Amino acid sequence: MENPLDTSHPEASPPAFAVAHRDVGERTCVVSVEGDLDLASAPQLKWTLLELLEKGYAQYVLDLSRLTYLDSMGLGVLVGFRKRVEGNAQLALASVPPTQGKLFELTGLDACFDSFPTLEDALGTSAGQTLPLRTDAAMTLGLASTAMAFAASRRAEALRWLRILRLHG
Repeated sequence: MENPLDTSHPEASPPAFAVAHRDVGERTCVVSVEGDLDLASAPQLKWTLLELLEKGYAQYVLDLSRLTYLDSMGLGVLVGFRKRVEGNAQLALASVPPTQGKLFELTGLDACFDSFPTLEDALGTSAGQTLPLRTDAAMTLGLASTAMAFAASRRAEALRWLRILRLHG
């Protein structure tokens, strides 16, 4: 009879957690997360992200293709980092596994992160290119670019922006 506490078998031991980063262009960094992002491993990701933030990157792409588990602590680190880079840099998630993607949807956090199906999509087609716009942002900018040409004054321009942002922002 097998001992359920025996961790000598590979299937009984939890997957190792690893976080790595690399520069991929002008002020752009890819952070790869592997394994379970939970209470035990969340601090490691947090400190890695904070160290990278101090280096002054303008774009961060988190490659989650090898993420096997995500709990509230892991989500907390991602949300906290998103708040820190807001306004100063861009953050995108790439290759979120379906199970973890459902967690983002259930918590409503899918609307808070720019998420792309592949790392290549998140990085754009050429090095140094800014992260692609989400569909709603692209639509808002498209509407604004056509409406601004017809504004007769700064006030009219501001009112057009407000109307567009209320409807689509």
